[in-house]
Amino acid sequence: MLRGDVVRSHAATGRPTADRAAALASYYDSEVDDRATRALSDQREDHRDLFIDAVTNDGARSLLEIGCGPGIDATALAGVGLDYTGIDLSFAAVVMCRGKGLRVCTASAVDLPFTDNAFDAAWTMSTLLHLDDVEFESALREVRRVMRPGGLLAIGLWGDHVTSEQHLADKTGQRPPRYFRFRSDHDLRHALAELGQIEQWVTWTADPSPYHYQWALVRTHDSPRSSGPEANHGDGRQRQFGSDAI
Repeated sequence: MLRGDVVRSHAATGRPTADRAAALASYYDSEVDDRATRALSDQREDHRDLFIDAVTNDGARSLLEIGCGPGIDATALAGVGLDYTGIDLSFAAVVMCRGKGLRVCTASAVDLPFTDNAFDAAWTMSTLLHLDDVEFESALREVRRVMRPGGLLAIGLWGDHVTSEQHLADKTGQRPPRYFRFRSDHDLRHALAELGQIEQWVTWTADPSPYHYQWALVRTHDSPRSSGPEANHGDGRQRQFGSDAI
């Protein structure tokens, strides 16, 4: 499918094409068992702990995860006492998470099935990179809608030096290629600035991936702005040998 066709097919709604969403769901359905046993990198776990500290200090109680997968982060987030809710396109992932006692449902990031201001905080890792720019903006609006003003969002994505769009083939050749939008640091920060104040920003590399990981903590607008400099900012990258595989 050509890039222009993707954009034109849903420009009015900001929703992924049905074929692309179905392909992603099918891919992650088939990979859920493998991903359930795949360890996260130290960087990912460290930043999850940082997020837990931040939302705990913020007095957050309820949390939404967008793209819960097999529930690795979910188990940690719910385990510290947060009132956890998760969504995923993959029905197999939802079934697995429910088997762990987690409250999750099948849903799309661009059409969240929740009321306004329903959550104190939100967490989404390696999920919104499957959305093109129109969809990404729609997803950020949905996140802002369901979060209380001034809530904290942690977002992690694989990025590139220059924003690019790719369909990456499955190594086995047995599954459909997945759509990716790899955003530059500049473009991602610009998009997140529309959502709120970036309080923390860090990137790291993960061999052998040609991409780098972008992690941000954003406080949604309509809240007191942080007066200090952004912690862990700058474009310096920490080298990471981990398994945050895409």
